[in-house]
Amino acid sequence: MKTKHIFFSVFFCAITTVSFAQSAVEKAFVSMPNEFYLSMGNENRANLIEDYKNDSTSKRKNRFMGTSHILQLSPENNFMAIQNSQSGKVELKVLEKNDTAKFYALIFTVCGPICDSHVGFYGSGWNLLEKSLMPSPNIKDYLDLAKINADKENTDSIAKKFDITFIQSSFLNQSSDIECTLNSWKFLDEKNFERIKKYLKGDKILYKWNNGFYRKGDCYWEPSKN
Repeated sequence: MKTKHIFFSVFFCAITTVSFAQSAVEKAFVSMPNEFYLSMGNENRANLIEDYKNDSTSKRKNRFMGTSHILQLSPENNFMAIQNSQSGKVELKVLEKNDTAKFYALIFTVCGPICDSHVGFYGSGWNLLEKSLMPSPNIKDYLDLAKINADKENTDSIAKKFDITFIQSSFLNQSSDIECTLNSWKFLDEKNFERIKKYLKGDKILYKWNNGFYRKGDCYWEPSKN
């Protein structure tokens, strides 16, 4: 009887642990303060999740007279993505530093028509972190400074040629790593872009999650533009 009791205790603990892990991102989405997610209130967000589980194509009306629907829900990866309009998308990720420390990361992306993102980080109680967990990417992160110096050009002058900086961010394959894509070239005509392309190291930078903070990786080209 004692062995049987131990077996069921271990089995119950395993079930409980899996259940908690699978519901972490859902709980985060539902508990998110309304001011961080204006499209839907907490109750409607819970209903949106239930609708998705029954029918992954289901949609719900939101506060902006449009519809919202879940694009991806991955409890095992603590990740979900929600489309709130034709041009607006939200990605939510539960980040883990260790067994006890957890953070929420939100990526809001708007395409109008060029896609640009805002990344925010929050504590487990949805308090905005005073210090961001990721250094903000800027146009100079994508520039080949060695090439610019070799050509005796001015870095600031080259950076200003992009005029407006559009950077689209997304969690890479539902992982904790964030890929930031420079979209500013889409704002330029092809002729002008070709003139300054030689001063770009690439159009993507991967920020890797490492012990509670993001580390900036190498800059590289998307294969189609390399």
